[in-house]
Amino acid sequence: MHKITISDIAENTGVSKATVSYILSGKKKFSKEVEEKVFQSAKELGYLPQQNTAQLFKNKMICMCIELERDCLRDDPYYLSMIEGGMECATRNGYQFLINRISVHDTDSRNIFLQNLNSAQGAILCNPRKDHVFENTLQKSETPYVIIGNSKESNSKYCVDIDIEGVAFQSASYMLKRGYTHIYYMNLPEYQIQSTQRLNGFRYAYETAGEKWDDSYHDFFDVNMKECYETMNTLLDSGRKIDGIVTSNEIQAQGVITAVKEHNIAIPAKIGVLSMGGTILSTIGSPKITILDFNPFKQGYEAAKLLIDVMERKRLRPFNFILPGELVEREST
Repeated sequence: MHKITISDIAENTGVSKATVSYILSGKKKFSKEVEEKVFQSAKELGYLPQQNTAQLFKNKMICMCIELERDCLRDDPYYLSMIEGGMECATRNGYQFLINRISVHDTDSRNIFLQNLNSAQGAILCNPRKDHVFENTLQKSETPYVIIGNSKESNSKYCVDIDIEGVAFQSASYMLKRGYTHIYYMNLPEYQIQSTQRLNGFRYAYETAGEKWDDSYHDFFDVNMKECYETMNTLLDSGRKIDGIVTSNEIQAQGVITAVKEHNIAIPAKIGVLSMGGTILSTIGSPKITILDFNPFKQGYEAAKLLIDVMERKRLRPFNFILPGELVEREST
């Protein structure tokens, strides 16, 4: 039986062998029509690519890369909603959706990330660090990618972000207007770009309201219910004056609420609780939590849509899609 070669594909499509080779290896970009013609011809002829020519299977898969330090995906439902949004958009557009948990400290996850670049046409990179080695890798491999998170310290041309500074401003302003005067703020880890934005938003809200900002009423925490519960217990046991809490998500808020209730302090009469960001968990239990909704499903969906547009060359100019936060008042304030 005749072994199919790139010469056969070239003859069948009417392009040069060099063009076929470049397209299958991904070393050069051509028009969408020419690339699709070559891929289709290769599949119809039964061409078996060499190990390093994975581009044949690269054209209908995107990868969402989520960087985690210690926690698992199941510990933060925010990511689950984001993944669902990305998967929904990918499926509607005929793409497979690959999820890659990545960590700069985990060699195995880093190696899997590198392997996945051989099978994915593009990537969504969630919440990058300020010195993101994974973004550098994507740039060197010339893999199209979209950032979910802040793009100011990223070299990405394409970004889906939340106006996190505006959300933090809204949160602090809302609590101050509700009459809470001693508000404790639970941010996310300091290395995250968005944590700096939250802090800027809090401070600006105080400046706008003519109130004095106190750094001792702000600290950085992981997405960890137990840590926030223990911190809140310590604060309340110390007798420190606190009449409001603003957390970065409902996991932190649940830990806070448990500690406050165990101290027999009425919510929201004595202490109000607001979460910046919230999924269905914010409606479970009592009291139901007031949130600034980021709509993580929409973030994932819009990031996948933007990436597909970039890969299919429907969008060439830099583009940032910024989502606002929406206040949802409930029983905790």
